[in-house]
Amino acid sequence: MNAKTARLPGCLFVFVISTLLAMNSGCATTAPGRGIFPARLWGANEPSVDNATATAQWCWNMAERMERDGDDRQALFLYQQARSLAPEAYDYAGRLCRLHDRLDEDQAALHEYQSAIARRPNDADLLNDLGMFHQRRDRWAEAEPWFRKALQAAPDHDRAAINLAISLGMQDRTADSFEVFARVVGPAAAYSNVGMLLQRQGRSDLARDHLEHALRLDPSLQPARHALAGLNGPPPIDQHLPAFESVQQVSYPAPSP
Repeated sequence: MNAKTARLPGCLFVFVISTLLAMNSGCATTAPGRGIFPARLWGANEPSVDNATATAQWCWNMAERMERDGDDRQALFLYQQARSLAPEAYDYAGRLCRLHDRLDEDQAALHEYQSAIARRPNDADLLNDLGMFHQRRDRWAEAEPWFRKALQAAPDHDRAAINLAISLGMQDRTADSFEVFARVVGPAAAYSNVGMLLQRQGRSDLARDHLEHALRLDPSLQPARHALAGLNGPPPIDQHLPAFESVQQVSYPAPSP
């Protein structure tokens, strides 16, 4: 992390400093060049083990607050500081992987995902998120096995199933994609979803066939109607619906309060 990304906002910096002085502890190790707080902040003595643990907890709690507030960069920084003080106290990799992912720091994200999965190999949410890491970067074949592992760990994990269906469809495995979609959302929505994937790939005729079939099965499917209108002409300006509305992809849960 460079000096620019490590810098806290002014108001938080003042709060951190005042808190550290009150606690006689801090969110950084005393090794030269690590963290934003200089070693001399500790005075003549390094923090005790108890103080380091307490400060790591403070950093962790503050990081959770930052993450809930959407400040991923500062949350990342504070989790890293907590790890430097108490490396075994928390599941750091499980938090850092998602933060690095959202910040598009691919190598760091992948490293932390691998570390987190080594500790929790049957965590379906984590396996699904690693699949999404690849899927958001259009690495469909690399995403697929992680969704399958998530479903092995939790067969009823609908998000992983939907994401698997997307990865299959984007690999031109339309029949497999439809089968997985149908198990989760039913045949009509499955035709709609596959149609939208085909539309995304520029396969307009096949997309139209799937979307029309979806509407024959369920005329109330607005995502299919909107996608079909897009194939047949510009959509009405007052009816812009998000792409893949009926496809529920993963969202990152906020830390529990």
